[in-house]
Amino acid sequence: MTAIFVLRHPQTTWNKAERYQGRLDAPLSAEGRRQLVLVAQAFRGESLDCVVTSPLSRARVLGEAIATSTGASMQTDARLVEMAQGAWEGLHVSEIRARFPATFREWHLRPDDVRFPGGEALADVERRTIGAFHDIYRCYPGGSVAVVSHSVVVQIIALRSLQMDLRFLHTIKISNASVTTMCGNDAPGSLLSLNVTQALWGSPVQCARAEGCAAAVTRSHTT
Repeated sequence: MTAIFVLRHPQTTWNKAERYQGRLDAPLSAEGRRQLVLVAQAFRGESLDCVVTSPLSRARVLGEAIATSTGASMQTDARLVEMAQGAWEGLHVSEIRARFPATFREWHLRPDDVRFPGGEALADVERRTIGAFHDIYRCYPGGSVAVVSHSVVVQIIALRSLQMDLRFLHTIKISNASVTTMCGNDAPGSLLSLNVTQALWGSPVQCARAEGCAAAVTRSHTT
């Protein structure tokens, strides 16, 4: 079986500012640069057959770092690019909520029914994502591949591996620079692990704290 390590790109300045990126690109934040170094170190010395990345620079820089630390070859695949979000791209969440209230509400309630103005629907992203992963499984049977992409792409491959409908997109959390591991012979594969950030924070408790789960962390120290 093939192991595919699916990573979301490191944090960008727009992630930090809560601006929608879509197909637009923003530089890594200071935290994103820290994540880049730590994730590349986590892969150092491991054997990978290839690193495949989205063509957007926020994903490509992490792919390049992993390729350097492992000695693997690297290639880009346009099918791994983030969901095209049309008129939302570049806008802050508060601007989107004010200008597109109905679509914003629908995106959080039934994302599978939304087609972004001038952009894509989740079904479009699913088709290209499954196609890209099918080709990776076919090209590297029994191998190990790192894929660097974006939140919606990772959410979709995880949902489909669990045989869950796209309307549950927002139940799957994908953190910046997290690793989701798939294993199998064809797309989507089986989900081996989801949204692992241990390389960034060192322990499950610190991972939860970093994601804002303060109540859960507090309880873990008192029970």
